[in-house]
Order: sequence, then C-alpha cells, then structure tokens
Amino acid sequence: MEQLDNTLVLHDDEGNEINLQILSSRQDGAVTYALAADTDDDEVLLLKCIEEDDDMIFEIVDDEHEDFDHAFEMFKEDFEAHGIEIADIDLDEI
Repeated sequence: MEQLDNTLVLHDDEGNEINLQILSSRQDGAVTYALAADTDDDEVLLLKCIEEDDDMIFEIVDDEHEDFDHAFEMFKEDFEAHGIEIADIDLDEI
C-alpha cells in the first residue's frame, strides 16, 4: 500500500496495482470509511479501512456488505457533491 496525496495505491492478491483517488473519508470510532474513485476503471467504491496490528485492511463496502447502509448514509451528500450518479441502488430502501 502507498499513499500519494489523495491517491491510494493498493495491490491485489496477484500483484496488480489498483489506483484509487480518495474523494472523501469519515471516521466512525476506530474505523475509517472512504469514498474512492478507481482511476483506471471509472468506478466509485466505498471502502472500510481497519487498522489491525501493523497492517491496514481494506474492505469494499458493496450493497451486500453488513455496513453498506451505514456507510452509504455517511456519504450520501458526497455522491451529490462530486456529481456521482447512483445506479442499481433502491434509495427508498436506505
């Protein structure tokens, strides 16, 4: 993992680089959530960042993740502020 300004560079299990631009982040107790854009894929992700021992663990918070409703609610205004269109999510259920 590297971090350059607002860019987070992760490596997947196969060693491929994933470049994410952090658009915003929120602290919730010991957990940090981030709204990030994949610079290679034009995809926006919600991330859950947990520090464990001396490692940082990142989880993608998709609509099946147990924290999705909570994380989505925290970033609802950020989606609009960044002009991010929300598709495939029934906002009436959130």
